[in-house]
Amino acid sequence: MTNDSFLRSSCRVVTNTGDDCFVGIHSEGGRVEICFPVGFHLSKTEEGLRRDVKLLLATLSRGKTVHDGSVPIVSARLDGIGDFPFADYLAILDYYFSYGYYVEKETKYRENGNGVIDWKRTIKRFIPYPQNNGSFVYLDFVKRMSAVNDSGLITFINKYCVRKSFLAIGWLFTDYIPPKDEFFFNKDLFLALLNEKLSSTFNETNRRLFQAMKSVILNESDSPIEDVFWGTYRFDRLWELMIDDVYGIGSVDKQKFFPGTKWNLRIGNKASNNNASLIPDTIMYLDDEVYVLDAKYYHYCQTGNVSDLPSSSDINKQVSYGEYADEHHPNGYIYNDVYNAFLLPFDMALSSYTDDVYLNIGEATCTWQRGHDAPYAHVQGVLIDTKTLMGMSTDSKVQQKILKNAIRNGVR
Repeated sequence: MTNDSFLRSSCRVVTNTGDDCFVGIHSEGGRVEICFPVGFHLSKTEEGLRRDVKLLLATLSRGKTVHDGSVPIVSARLDGIGDFPFADYLAILDYYFSYGYYVEKETKYRENGNGVIDWKRTIKRFIPYPQNNGSFVYLDFVKRMSAVNDSGLITFINKYCVRKSFLAIGWLFTDYIPPKDEFFFNKDLFLALLNEKLSSTFNETNRRLFQAMKSVILNESDSPIEDVFWGTYRFDRLWELMIDDVYGIGSVDKQKFFPGTKWNLRIGNKASNNNASLIPDTIMYLDDEVYVLDAKYYHYCQTGNVSDLPSSSDINKQVSYGEYADEHHPNGYIYNDVYNAFLLPFDMALSSYTDDVYLNIGEATCTWQRGHDAPYAHVQGVLIDTKTLMGMSTDSKVQQKILKNAIRNGVR
């Protein structure tokens, strides 16, 4: 089996039913499974598949940056010896594909030639020539140039980490393996230099690279990909995170839209006691309107069954969010209308209804609410193409406007 056909046979989309909910890479005994989330459309070409895998790994890596544990990422070797640093391998390869090997620039000085004049060194080095008008001019200069130092130790460490990353997961992107440089390996020295770089570097791109290199150096075992798994059993949390990142207001402002409850006791301790507030997934504020969004990573797109849509408790809770926002306008937010929507995944390439990123499939209402025509009482069901969402930038005003239209078009 060729490397390309091996990659194709390894990729599949999970059903998110029963035990089939793991999203990520799982491999054991030479059998590799690359599991994509519900609604993801796998590319037809091998080059496209490699981009799909890279997008999957980048999406899962976002979960590694959430430090409150709400997006649990499983990262382990099946031999039980530590983690398999997928996110760090990916960060190193991303930097390599974008910039090549990491090299540092050093400042060099030369007389005349090209470069920026260093006046301090010029004044020390040369004597100016007097002019008839009493002024002085310099005919020679010391000039400053930036030159690449590709022989430094940090470059050698980066080359080592790049090769190790290629051996671990590079086959997902290319058949190329960088040549092995002949140089010594000294774990303590390498870690000391990386720690020094981290303490003196403020460039976030370089800091992420140095952190990843440090992780790879610490991961001494060369456990092959056949013996690891990396991903999550809770992609629903990542679905919520992506929805909030693309469409939502900041987490501090979102708290202003949390409806609360409390007990006022008549016996015992009669002091009132506030309960924990209800917490909507995402609040989108656009064009002086509020949109309460609930991210639901359900597999309705695979079954078409109404039973795979949000339940009565979800609908009632969503209407409560909308009613609270409609009656309590937080400071700093001016709006007249409040809209409601559930956001679920789908594969637009397989849809017989649309080839757009968004598809409004209908609305949910509360049967006990009669004669209530407020927009928020009609909770729209909107499908979002999974693959497109995974590649969206955060706080995308363009996507927010398109989603707004998809929601508004369903409200009669």
